[in-house]
Amino acid sequence: MRCLSILGACVLTVASVPHRAHAGDDHSEWFIVLPLRFTQLQSEATMLSGVKVGRSLAPAFSVALSIYHSFYLSAFKAKASLDGFSEQPRLFINGAGVEAAYRLYTDGALAFDAQLFVGWVFVDYDLDAHAFTAAKVHYLALEPAVAAKYRFASKAISLGLGYRPVLTERAVRYDSDLGAGTIPIERGLPDGLTVLLSLEASL
Repeated sequence: MRCLSILGACVLTVASVPHRAHAGDDHSEWFIVLPLRFTQLQSEATMLSGVKVGRSLAPAFSVALSIYHSFYLSAFKAKASLDGFSEQPRLFINGAGVEAAYRLYTDGALAFDAQLFVGWVFVDYDLDAHAFTAAKVHYLALEPAVAAKYRFASKAISLGLGYRPVLTERAVRYDSDLGAGTIPIERGLPDGLTVLLSLEASL
């Protein structure tokens, strides 16, 4: 988390530099985004929600602080497959970092962006039964994506495709009244493939 604090301070320092408006800019310098990530994790489809707040530093480049986590409903969390459990633990993922976007193409209200999330992520499993506990696995997250964005008034909606590789070989260690063990983190495709759906508004 100390690394994320340093990254956040760097972004805010850069964002505080006065920015001159450019001819043709049709949006505010500051923006907020509510993204949904429909991601294949542990060989199951799951959903991540979050928020990011950022600033346009140039007509074609923006940077934001981004936080995301597993959606609250259990149905949107990948479940484990442990023998003897009447109810299976569910995967929980939480990430925070810096997200940059570069405008590749613009045609009127339609644009295509290349995006990159760089940050820190942890995963573990939750279960309110069998005295279940699990240790978090932390790792560096790099998530490139390409998104199509349609702008209307001071808002925009985007749809994209990304990939979030698991950059760790560690497994999630757990303990319970049925015994202890490990749950491997799946690393092969299609795990990590992500469909991005976002709503953006100017601040």
